[in-house]
Amino acid sequence: MQISNDKAFLREKFRQIRSSVKAQEKDENIRSLFCASEIYRNAETLFIYYSVKNEVDTLKIIDLALKQGKKVALPKCTDRNGNMDFYFIESTDSSLTDGYFSLKEPNVSVCKKAAYSSKDVCVLPALACDKKGFRLGYGGGYYDRFLSRFEGKTVAFCYDECLCDELPTDRFDKKVDMIITDLKIYDLK
Repeated sequence: MQISNDKAFLREKFRQIRSSVKAQEKDENIRSLFCASEIYRNAETLFIYYSVKNEVDTLKIIDLALKQGKKVALPKCTDRNGNMDFYFIESTDSSLTDGYFSLKEPNVSVCKKAAYSSKDVCVLPALACDKKGFRLGYGGGYYDRFLSRFEGKTVAFCYDECLCDELPTDRFDKKVDMIITDLKIYDLK
């Protein structure tokens, strides 16, 4: 597939693709592959996004991880300049509040800021991914800034229709260790 170098064009293109897929079955396949994976089983803490709109659904993964006694941390935007921290949650009910961009975020008055180690896993949202491990996000740079200091393993969820050979990148873009689509796992490390 020929890919444009215009990230704004690509974001719109992949948003349209994502909105046209039958997501429920694809989300279940991604969830099953991830939760059966060694990277998930060995994770002490799961750093994960709270899905909205057409993103790969993470809510069942969050609930399962909490039931299994894993520590779960969600991102909290600290400003509109691309900075965020993660906070531990106890549930998706009492621990969350509305935050930047109308996203559900940890309520910092009841949630503790998360520290991270090499035994942790961060699941990142992606509009698209390429087979080299780069992802196309929403353009704010929040995850790339966070990943510059994160020591654990990184995973991106992506529908197979949004996986391409190569995406345009810049010097700040960080590769992920694994991409999970609705069809298979791409272990890139």
